[in-house]
Amino acid sequence: MSKTRFIGVIALLAVVMLFIAGCSTGPDPVTVAQQFQEAVNSKDIASALQLLAEDAVFQVDKAPSRSGKAEIENWLTTRAELNFSLEGSPIASDSGVTFESCSISSDMWRYFAVNPMSGACQVTLEDGLITEFAVQFDEDSKVRLSDSAAATSADLVGIWTGGAPPPGGDPHKGEVEDFHLQFAEDGSGRLAVSLDDLLTAPDSDHPGARFKWTYEDYVLTIQNDGPASEGYCLEQDVGTYVIKNVKSVPKNRMQFKLISDSCAFRANTLPRVAAPWNPYVP
Repeated sequence: MSKTRFIGVIALLAVVMLFIAGCSTGPDPVTVAQQFQEAVNSKDIASALQLLAEDAVFQVDKAPSRSGKAEIENWLTTRAELNFSLEGSPIASDSGVTFESCSISSDMWRYFAVNPMSGACQVTLEDGLITEFAVQFDEDSKVRLSDSAAATSADLVGIWTGGAPPPGGDPHKGEVEDFHLQFAEDGSGRLAVSLDDLLTAPDSDHPGARFKWTYEDYVLTIQNDGPASEGYCLEQDVGTYVIKNVKSVPKNRMQFKLISDSCAFRANTLPRVAAPWNPYVP
């Protein structure tokens, strides 16, 4: 074999090897998307996170995006408590993987009577890891959600009053005491038995009744804001709830569905037992 021909053969083999290497640069994207789907649906958050890039972005319709594994882990943990599941068949697409007949089920959507929500679900990958998971609800789901009892941040702002049974009390026997709940526009809030406490200065004897709140993607998060006080919450207590706006004439009312709350007092008070919370009217 001549030297020139030998060099040509070597060059051809190099091209073939590069082609083969290019065809096997990582796991099959559809397989990765399917593994992610199975991990999410089985509430195996650790396995789901292993399939994500460090700077992955998670976006569900118009909700605030979650960036990075820490934010996505918090989101998935909360949704796991709401039995979040992703249905559909992953297939290859120009930008990665899409899910045919994609739908999302959740106790939150059941609470709003719009379960499941459907739309377009897209997964983007790089080097075998998911860099973006995006859901865009279809028009039918958007209409159903807009007509549902889902509350908004503006709905929450104000003072709410209602009756809850004391520890060991029976609401059916009239054993109910009043509670008052305040959500301020600046993100602060207070929970108290005395209405005067909300309308004047905070009760210095019960600093554990003060909190900070955020409401994103239809989930209310309450972070205690103050030292512990007997009978109320501890300084580190955090609670999450889904809010339903019970529309009635002549005024709206609120219902709280507990997701989780490390403050037992709040967990036993906010998810109204006797009746929904009513807006305070001076």
